[in-house]
Amino acid sequence: MQFYNFNPTKLIHGGGALEKVVYEIPQQTTLAVIHSSTLGRYPNVRTFFAGINKCLRVDFYETNNQEPTQCAVNSLLGKLNQDTDLIIGVGGGSVMDTTKALAVCFGNKINACELKDISPMLLNKTTKFGLISTKPGSGAESNNAYVLKDDVDNFKRSYFSLYSYPQFSVQDPLFYESLSVNDFASGLTDAISHAIDQYLVQRDENLIQDSLTLSFLDIGRKLAQCMPTPSLDDYARLAWFGSMISSGLLSRGVKPSWLTHEVAHSVASVTSFGHGQTIAMVLTKTLSLDRNPIERLRSIALALGHESVSDKLSRTDAIDTIVGFFSELGMQTSFSEMNSEAYIEWCNEVEHLCPNLNKEEVAFICLRT
Repeated sequence: MQFYNFNPTKLIHGGGALEKVVYEIPQQTTLAVIHSSTLGRYPNVRTFFAGINKCLRVDFYETNNQEPTQCAVNSLLGKLNQDTDLIIGVGGGSVMDTTKALAVCFGNKINACELKDISPMLLNKTTKFGLISTKPGSGAESNNAYVLKDDVDNFKRSYFSLYSYPQFSVQDPLFYESLSVNDFASGLTDAISHAIDQYLVQRDENLIQDSLTLSFLDIGRKLAQCMPTPSLDDYARLAWFGSMISSGLLSRGVKPSWLTHEVAHSVASVTSFGHGQTIAMVLTKTLSLDRNPIERLRSIALALGHESVSDKLSRTDAIDTIVGFFSELGMQTSFSEMNSEAYIEWCNEVEHLCPNLNKEEVAFICLRT
């Protein structure tokens, strides 16, 4: 097993974490705060940033797009103060992805449309940025990956580089007070599916990586037990849980599969379903692919709560257990919830939206039954 491990992000977690951001901001900084309309729920947060005396100036820029798009990034590029030397994104997954893309584009003096034609190794001047996560689970605040929707072909492309890591990220429970149970379930679905995607790949046994993954799945099962009334502490635990899974540790030495997430992004491109919901729908089908090792399906099912003896658990029973876990979270686990018009549109577009994936596997996933 050969790999490198690099993640320079400083994670600031727990009550009072937001206030500690001031220690991450250099003197005489021109700060840009990227946020969605949800910042209006937290007037004290805006006041906090506006009152940081270390800053020469603090500018607020709102992005209302539900999706991280090229258009949203380019619009912000046109507004950003040219003296900006630190960007902080405050929001959920869309804001965090938009902030990462904005920092890369602003630092490299390119627009968002150029990203898909440039090698990540050539992106070496990313503007320094930090993230403040308002929704737990995705773990986007702890890695260098981001998704951007193309304004022309509507394809959601994944990007990364050595320079798209946030300098710091904040997980403060003050943002979780307004979240719903569905937000908790969606975040948990996202986090667990990241672990499953990286575990189901056929590979030689590795004690460290395999044991880590199964331990994370066991933690996810315990977090699910707090439904339907998760506390603020539970949301905070979910935030830390998602960050650990998405930090890169589980994919070291492994060629991970992103089939579930790529196809889930394609479903979201043509429907109004959220990311967690589309993951649950797609994962149900990807679990049934013949290439999934039966031993690993059994291990996942046992970690998520099946009480059978491992070697007596059939492939069907293992899959049913895993799917049942997400159903108990309240997630829809089939495409039956998609109306016929949306389903047909997605099937017609999926090959175009997922050009890098195995066409036979994508076709199997698209089967409605």
